Parts: sequence; structure tokens; C-alpha cells
Amino acid sequence: PAGAAEGALFERQECNYEQSFDQAPNGENFSSSGNRRATARGSVLDQDALVSALHAKSIGGAFLDVTTPEPLPSEHPLWALDNCHITMHLSGRAQDKMFARCAKRFLENLDRYQRGEPLEPQVNLALGY
Repeated sequence: PAGAAEGALFERQECNYEQSFDQAPNGENFSSSGNRRATARGSVLDQDALVSALHAKSIGGAFLDVTTPEPLPSEHPLWALDNCHITMHLSGRAQDKMFARCAKRFLENLDRYQRGEPLEPQVNLALGY
């Protein structure tokens, strides 16, 4: 897990995003002309600085599956950036079984629907889920 000792991967005070985004504090190169990537936990990312860098086109793009907050509000500037791509927060291992479970649930619910039965699982808004 990310911790305070790790520090932020992108921090305004350590990188001057207005001039360039070529060198991050950890020595990884970032450039709008190159294909570089950084993988980090969401809590080590200064999301506001990333928004600024994406908006200024100081970096070519970002692919995010973790945001702050989560879920990201519909009015958040990340949604409007054409060089930012946001995916659902889903770990790699969970994907192996998730799609098979979804297909199975869909087919079971299709049968229930065609028989006029309630679909599963049922949402209980009083319980909050």
C-alpha cells in the first residue's frame, strides 16, 4: 500500500509543469513526444498537478483506474480532457473471473426475466446496497 513515506509521484513543487514535464522526481522520464509510463498507486499522484499537465499538453496522456475521489464526480476536469482515459477500478486478477460471472449472471437473469421472475441480485436501497 502507498504510504506518506513514498511521497507523491507528481508534485507541483518538485516538477515545473509549465516549462516541461520531462523529468519526474524519481528519475523516470515523461515527455509528450515519447512513450513513457509510470505505474503508481493513486495516493502517490498529485491529481491536480496531473490535470494541469494534461491540460497544458505537457504530457501526452494518462490512463487512470484510480482517482480521488472515487467515483470521480461527473463535473471533474479529468472527464473533459481528450488525453485522459479513465477506466473502472478493477484489479487484473479479478478480471479473469469477472467476465465469466457477468455472462453467467446475465444468462440466468434472462431466463428469470422470460419466466416473469424477479432478477438477482436484488438491490435493497434501505440497506444501502
